Amino acid sequence: MISNCTNEKLFILLHLCFDSGLSLSEVRAITWSNLDHLEERYIVSNKRIRRLNKNIVLEMDPSSIIQTYKKKGFQNTNTVVVLLKNKQEKKVYLHSQVIELLMEWRDRYAQNRCDDSTIYSLKNSLPYDDRVVNKHFKELINKLELPGLTLVKLMSFGRQKGRNEVLYSDVYYSSLGRPLRCKKPDIDGGRDFLKCRQVMECKEKWNQSFKEKTSGLLPKEEHSDFDALVDKLKSDPSLKRELLNKLLEKR
Repeated sequence: MISNCTNEKLFILLHLCFDSGLSLSEVRAITWSNLDHLEERYIVSNKRIRRLNKNIVLEMDPSSIIQTYKKKGFQNTNTVVVLLKNKQEKKVYLHSQVIELLMEWRDRYAQNRCDDSTIYSLKNSLPYDDRVVNKHFKELINKLELPGLTLVKLMSFGRQKGRNEVLYSDVYYSSLGRPLRCKKPDIDGGRDFLKCRQVMECKEKWNQSFKEKTSGLLPKEEHSDFDALVDKLKSDPSLKRELLNKLLEKR
């Protein structure tokens, strides 16, 4: 399933969810500084991101809150995304393929990164919250026709043990014969989508043009009813000729 993902951020997030054993709130809270020990084959987890009611946030110990993210245009909502400190810091050892994937991601954005910003950020620098992740994940499973799969199930499966008490995540990554690479978007599929969209737009323009050209010929009491036009044309041959002449004049 993950190998069919064409969204690079989601691709990396899913591998971390599957391999790390961290919760989704912890994976989303990983910052660039948490990747400083990749050469030692582990990352650090010491934060989590939660969407909380604003009243609950006001009652929390301020020292447990690292940052509160405010999204422009959504000031009237009852919830807010908060970056929180974990009580304990964890070293999370990962499989070599995931480590290499994170190294490549880190090195690519090393010059523009801020150590305290999350590695999963939107264009406005806000972190991926639960709604963004669920939206992208839902698009992926719908595309792959896997409606019963959830992030929780994926994460749980990676921590389960199969034969010989071996984790399924160990089985998966040990069976890979090449580095992890995010799948490129289907260009042909994108072209087909654009063509389909262009056809639909042409149809809409033609329908609108047809309505404008024939509006004066429709019965006033049924002005928007296409069936009325068909019935009128059947019963009045002269109207049919008039309509045809009018359409030809507009070409």
